[in-house]
Amino acid sequence: GIWGEVRDEIAAGITQQGGIIDEVQGPLGWELRAQVPVPLPDGQTGAQLVRFVGVDGPRWFLRGVISGQGAVRPESAGVLEQIFRDTVVVRGDGPMAPRDPIVLKLPNDAQMVPDGVQTEDQEGSRFGGGMGQLERGPEITEVR
Repeated sequence: GIWGEVRDEIAAGITQQGGIIDEVQGPLGWELRAQVPVPLPDGQTGAQLVRFVGVDGPRWFLRGVISGQGAVRPESAGVLEQIFRDTVVVRGDGPMAPRDPIVLKLPNDAQMVPDGVQTEDQEGSRFGGGMGQLERGPEITEVR
């Protein structure tokens, strides 16, 4: 497998940029938790928290990057981790050079839905999030 190699390369790149890396045993195996330096709109440098996860398979490797609340509070990344676990890799029989990307294809019944839109089909889905319909919050209007 190459996940150990890839972790080392990611860690070296992030520390070169001035970031901080922590290698930990997570729910998906060994992972990197990182504070990656990012430029802010005001010109200063901030940090984005991310988690790099990976798994080696027979003649393939799958890597994922989790950001947002799943990186800040790993216990809240359950849905993302389940999607990662449920990913099926079909490498094919043809020869490929090491580290060549495999084309990502969605299942035939997958549907693209804009963020925040809850459809009737998603209500029974285990990836639906259970948030229900989003409602508009308070608004402030200024009239002159």
